[in-house]
Amino acid sequence: EKQTTGISVRRFYLKRILRIWPLYYLIIILCFLFLNDWAFLEWKTIAPIQTIIIDKGLLIFLLVIICPNVALLFASSLGYANPTWSIGVEEQFYLIWPHIMKTRRPMIYISSIIIIMIFLRNGLLIHTANWLVQASWLAKSSIVYKSLFTFNRFFVFSFAFKIDAMAIGALGAITAVYYKKILALIFSKTFQWAFYCLFAIAIFTMPDILPYQGFSIFFILLILNLALNEKSLLSIRNRRIAWLGQI
Repeated sequence: EKQTTGISVRRFYLKRILRIWPLYYLIIILCFLFLNDWAFLEWKTIAPIQTIIIDKGLLIFLLVIICPNVALLFASSLGYANPTWSIGVEEQFYLIWPHIMKTRRPMIYISSIIIIMIFLRNGLLIHTANWLVQASWLAKSSIVYKSLFTFNRFFVFSFAFKIDAMAIGALGAITAVYYKKILALIFSKTFQWAFYCLFAIAIFTMPDILPYQGFSIFFILLILNLALNEKSLLSIRNRRIAWLGQI
């Protein structure tokens, strides 16, 4: 679209609305009117909706504006609507994505998002606040400190603002279109063997500390090879799968 007609932000948002909003609101309505209150559907792995500690008015507002990941910052659970947190991250990323793609150098902005999010994910804000307290420039009882502490939680809690995971996927898409030399390196068998082996070692030796960014990098490289590399070590072009498709 950028290379032919130019990016239409209005058309981009309209497509996202038609694709995502109907299903999202259907899930929210079903969960809060029916599923979360059905005793025989209770799973031990899902906290019941009654444990929510957020004000119901604020909860409804955050769900309506598609910010379930923000709601989970204050609530212990959304019941069966818990998985919608990722839809919130997706929609929040789309707020900036078309504007980034309209720039001449989108790679710079995407890379900046990833770097900034890594620092924020590792508690940059709270470390800065604590340093200001130690330097006697800020009191722990101040509104500024409490605001930094709360804002820091938004990036480090389990249902975080993982916008950098979306950015890593976007980086792969931009690479596929504009950076053919890097793509050729990713497609090389040497790179594939090395990367898959390193990822397998990381999964088996440190599964609990491997950051989600690592998974994002692995999957975008895997997707690029599966989708575009005719000499990919892994392939979905299986004869049996193709035969089933014909049936």
